[in-house]
Amino acid sequence: KVETIGDGCVMAAGLLEDSNDGDGGKEAARRALTIAQHMIKEARKVPAPRRNRGAPLEFLEIRVGIHVGPTTCGVLGKVMPRFQVFGSAVNMAARMEQTSKPGMVHVSRAFHDLIGEQAPVAWHEPRVVSVKNMGEQETWLLDPERQGGEGGSEEAKEGSIASSAQDREEGGE
Repeated sequence: KVETIGDGCVMAAGLLEDSNDGDGGKEAARRALTIAQHMIKEARKVPAPRRNRGAPLEFLEIRVGIHVGPTTCGVLGKVMPRFQVFGSAVNMAARMEQTSKPGMVHVSRAFHDLIGEQAPVAWHEPRVVSVKNMGEQETWLLDPERQGGEGGSEEAKEGSIASSAQDREEGGE
């Protein structure tokens, strides 16, 4: 965890690793995806506060956005120095989170191109989203509960997307 901003947190993988390791950042990207999947699965076990006494029990749903790219980082501040990461890659990751669906990992084309076909996960079909200050972007969603290779089954895709839509309608977002 690099920093907390409101109800979100910024995390980074591979910042302090040798960029000449030969894998082009794939291992750091895999670690980022693995922790994102585990975070979503664990959050689903945490009961959300009830709005009123008769409300049905709900569980937390978080959104995760991942992007890869160059960043600038360093310790900033005199009174309360903090390690910070910034740059367009950080902004893109934040936009991926903002346009994600509850309980899903939303990744950019750069991330998907880096590890997409090698990741043992079932990606949803690509979708184009409008990203603030960055235009139209091709992106992929991943539901950590779905297993399998690239694409997954049509039934799993439809069920996962339908449950996400249902969660939002019921106030799960």
